[in-house]
Amino acid sequence: MLQQVKGGHMKARVVVIGGGFSGAMTALHLLKKSEREIDIKIVEPREVVGLGLAYSTTCDDHLLNVPAGQMSAFSDEPEHFLNYARGFDAAIQADSFLPRKFYGQYIASLFQTTAGRSVAHVKDMVKAVNRSGRGFKLELESGACLDADFVVVATGNLSGGKPNWLQDDEFKDRRYIHNPWQSGCLEQIAKDEAVLVVGTGLTAVDKLIELENLGHQGPIYTVSRHGLWPCAHVQSLVGRKSEIIPRRGSVLRALSDLRAQVRERANDESWRLLFDGLRSHTQSFWASLSVVEKKRFQRHLKTYFDIHRHRMAPQIANRLRALFLRPSLCQTLAARIESVVPVGMRLQVRLQMRESQTRRTIYVDRIINCTGPQADLFKGRSILGALDAQLTAAGEFVGADGMLIPRIYALGPMLQSLLLESVAVPELRGQAEAVAASILRHPVFSDLEVDFGQNSFSQLFFHDFVGFVRRTGSNN
Repeated sequence: MLQQVKGGHMKARVVVIGGGFSGAMTALHLLKKSEREIDIKIVEPREVVGLGLAYSTTCDDHLLNVPAGQMSAFSDEPEHFLNYARGFDAAIQADSFLPRKFYGQYIASLFQTTAGRSVAHVKDMVKAVNRSGRGFKLELESGACLDADFVVVATGNLSGGKPNWLQDDEFKDRRYIHNPWQSGCLEQIAKDEAVLVVGTGLTAVDKLIELENLGHQGPIYTVSRHGLWPCAHVQSLVGRKSEIIPRRGSVLRALSDLRAQVRERANDESWRLLFDGLRSHTQSFWASLSVVEKKRFQRHLKTYFDIHRHRMAPQIANRLRALFLRPSLCQTLAARIESVVPVGMRLQVRLQMRESQTRRTIYVDRIINCTGPQADLFKGRSILGALDAQLTAAGEFVGADGMLIPRIYALGPMLQSLLLESVAVPELRGQAEAVAASILRHPVFSDLEVDFGQNSFSQLFFHDFVGFVRRTGSNN
């Protein structure tokens, strides 16, 4: 039930699950734009709201892979972050690639100064979200419960499950590091140990840089299906882009258009401008594809798209190149892991090589899983399992009966399969603003004043009914 506050109107209760960038910015927009008092709680186990997983790192060499000039928290104030950064160092430029921990400081500071006193930070984790009347009841890991009129699911990246190449015993083995972001997990690795890094994406890049910083001298194997690393930004091209509008409805037609233009720029580095120019059209292009076309893209092209689209900072790329110039120390294998078996004090890893289809066996002392998170909210044990729902591209929930489940929204990586682009700040800031606006458009926040006395259920029903009429009236 809505809470009644002084003045007779009802005080809506919003619970945001997750206190990273998306959760913090959604709460901030709700506070800034609501004309009524609103009760907001953020459920986030970390001590500081605004950091999330991405910006909780303490490593100075974990850099943003987007330049400072494009990292504003506000779409209508494009230089907001840049101006903040220049308050610490006037030499910072729009094309600078800054530490992620500094960006986390920016978001945390923004949240604290704008919303810190008005938003309750619940240091807990949500165990389950259940429907309760017209709202929701959230069960927390601590055993406590929260009632909400609106729920925003901003959990960010979810940790992946056990890899299919790992047995239960090896999954629990201390030599296997499932969560590469666990504090201090790399410091337990002896400097001369052989290490297998599974994955060659941006997470693997971070872990290689960390190992180098720790003075690691043992051999490092990196393995992924394609053996491809993210491309690098080129400093002189940062901030520029070339407009390209892909033909809709067909992956092959869009790829043909892109290839033709890339071929024209094959002798320089400016192909990057094309991928940056795609950004504003990616989501509409993705929406135009059939399920068959999307599966074709995921199966054949996504890896190649990702390494060109999500690039690493130039200075990090230079360090990585230097590492791979020492193949006795670091080498990349394009292969599929078939099995991991303990043999004495070591781990035997059997690989099927991509090109030759031959098998190769390597022996390592540690395995670091950098394959990345899963984004499926409803896969396996999920806090949303009780809802039996699916997501729409707008971040709304649709129940098994095909009906919209009102008052609950999702944003961030869990929409990636629906939007393709849904992990970077430019997309997330827009989603946070849109979710806040959608909540505030609900009749609960309208200027309708109807005196139902103490019958808050009747008032709630009335507001929901008015909302239904408004939404459907244009179709009559």
